[in-house]
Amino acid sequence: MNFRRALLFSFFLTLLPSSLFAQYEIGHTIRRIQIGGWFGPVTPVPGTELSQIINTNLGGGMFTRYGEGFWTAEIGGAYHYYPSDGPEALHLAPIYGMGLFELPFDLPIKMNAGFGGGSVYANNEPERTENWLPLFIAGYEFYFPAGPWVNIGLRLDYLLAWEQHLSPPDNAPANYKMVNGHFFQVGLTINVNLIRE
Repeated sequence: MNFRRALLFSFFLTLLPSSLFAQYEIGHTIRRIQIGGWFGPVTPVPGTELSQIINTNLGGGMFTRYGEGFWTAEIGGAYHYYPSDGPEALHLAPIYGMGLFELPFDLPIKMNAGFGGGSVYANNEPERTENWLPLFIAGYEFYFPAGPWVNIGLRLDYLLAWEQHLSPPDNAPANYKMVNGHFFQVGLTINVNLIRE
């Protein structure tokens, strides 16, 4: 009896996802290559140490994507500049790769969620200290196809720049503190389907 239940349960687990995605694949693009960009506000996460020093500003980025079915691989880069009310300023240039999963809902608006990692170049002023730091990124995107070749959307990404594992630079002042950077980048996106099959 236990064997029969286990067999039935295994069959159900195998059948359910395949049925769901088979339904989703009907009329869905199987393979696509895209290039695109985004532009919008960038900000340190409220409540973090950097949010008390630097201010929200505008940033932007570019990306390229390769997708098959409901998953997509993205490689991209961005630029953030954070001024402050004093002499402090921060330049960030993240470079990353991430995997995106398109939620399988048959709606006019499509939704992607994903995560990945990479590296971020950070330059602090007025100390003029600079480092390449490990980067973690997680994001969510809403978009709708504006015809067969163009997609317009809105993305929200969380970025963690991991700095606390490093020692302060030699030229840093005595009170210089190494802190992890927590940031949001929010942008209007436009991407173009170079290949759509």
